[in-house]
Formats: sequence, structure tokens, C-alpha cells
Amino acid sequence: MSVSFGSPGPYVSALHDAGIVVASQVQATAGAVAAVDAGVDIVVAQGTDAGGHTGSVGTLPLLQLVLDAVDIPVVAAGGIATARGLAAVLAAGAAGAWVGTCLLACPEAATTPGARDKVLAADETDTVLTRVFDVAQGIGWPEAFAGRALRSK
Repeated sequence: MSVSFGSPGPYVSALHDAGIVVASQVQATAGAVAAVDAGVDIVVAQGTDAGGHTGSVGTLPLLQLVLDAVDIPVVAAGGIATARGLAAVLAAGAAGAWVGTCLLACPEAATTPGARDKVLAADETDTVLTRVFDVAQGIGWPEAFAGRALRSK
């Protein structure tokens, strides 16, 4: 079970009692330390390179800081979509990689053909980190976590 954007503390005991491994996605070193103190089994260091809601530190700098701060397995997330990206985070010390956006292009995904085509056609300059989607929809998402999305008109 993965807990993101909040303390995993209230959930860890019940999940462990049910035999479930608990991961916590964090965007800063303090969050990683708090997650370990709460008893999680895995920390997911999610850098600002990630799609969707994310923090403000790049994946590689965050990964290095979190690896130095905790003693449990750390998985890297954010901007990893190829074998080279996986090799890079493994070489940096991550136990693995957490991928997401690249899965939008999989035939098994519920992504519409139009959305899939846009993801596949995008290049490295076609995303923006913004709060506009949350603000426009009146979603009270914490300001510290903007969202990465494809640029549009």
C-alpha cells in the first residue's frame, strides 16, 4: 500500500497487521524521516520531474538526500521512463524505480487514444509545473505540491 501527500502513521499498524507492505511517497528529506519514524517499509523519493502532483526538488538530488537520511529501501520516482533512467537511479543507490506517466501510453491503460497520442508526441519541453488545474477546479490541494502536466492552450 502506498501513502502519498500525508502522514502514513495512521495506517501503518493496521496494514502491517494485515501483512501488507507500506510505502510512503515523499518529496523532501523531512518527509522521508517522518515516514521511517512512522514505520513504513519503503520510501518513494518523488522528485519534481514526476507527472501529476509533486514537490519542488529534482529526482536525483532528492534521491541522494533521502538515501543518506534513511536506512530502509528507497525507490526513485519522477522522470524515469526508460532502461537508462532505471540504470541511473539504481547506480545512485535506489532499490528500484516507480514509474507512472510512461504507463499512460500502454494499451492496457484506460487512457483515451487522443491523450495517449499527446503523451507519446510530447518532448522534454512540453510539460509545465502549475497549480492552475487545482485552482480552476476549486481543489484545495496544498500549495507546496503543484502538478506537472502537458502544456495546452
